[in-house]
Amino acid sequence: MLFDNIDLPEDVKMYMREICSNDELEEAFRYFDVEVLDEDRVREFEEDRFWLDIFMDHGECSYSKIKPFALEATGAVWAIIDDRLVGYIGTEGECGIVARNIHEFMNIVSVWGGYLNGYWYEDVLASEEAFYSTMNDPERLSGYMPELERHRSALQSFIERHGFTGEIYEMALRGVTVTPFLVFKATTDEYEDSDSILCGSDRYGSVGQEVLERLIQRVALS
Repeated sequence: MLFDNIDLPEDVKMYMREICSNDELEEAFRYFDVEVLDEDRVREFEEDRFWLDIFMDHGECSYSKIKPFALEATGAVWAIIDDRLVGYIGTEGECGIVARNIHEFMNIVSVWGGYLNGYWYEDVLASEEAFYSTMNDPERLSGYMPELERHRSALQSFIERHGFTGEIYEMALRGVTVTPFLVFKATTDEYEDSDSILCGSDRYGSVGQEVLERLIQRVALS
């Protein structure tokens, strides 16, 4: 069976099979910047870890297992972290956990309807009201609407088949604030620690890390 010969959890392979066997669903996820890898590409990542050293400056990771299952158009990687969490590893030294498991990741992607980095901001994650206001913002949706309409049937069937919910704020917030957070610590002065994917006034850098820590504190107090 497809994806039998790769080292990924069975629930992850289940979703990969389902998406790759449905052209409309596969195209929808690709449009949302989650291009599911085929079996040969997964094996390439398994056999050659050099990509991770290039992305993360040979840093020491806070997690032990990183298994790519999809790509973003920039070349960034969506990966299963320690056989459970879903993480994002970018090409500019940024990374982070985005979901507590593959089920919540697929729920978020299919319901959010667009690039996930659209909610990687402190002000968007600050409250349910801010989150859903952003999710349903006509200006944001206008860029995605043609593809959403084109693939609405496939996405809706996918959502219903898995019992996914439209209430994804808590999933998104809890996902990005998983601790310990995903970080690559520099091993020499020649390199720098990785950056958080969360955005502040700057795209990445120390601001993103500060945002992450504030959100973690907020979740702990809730």
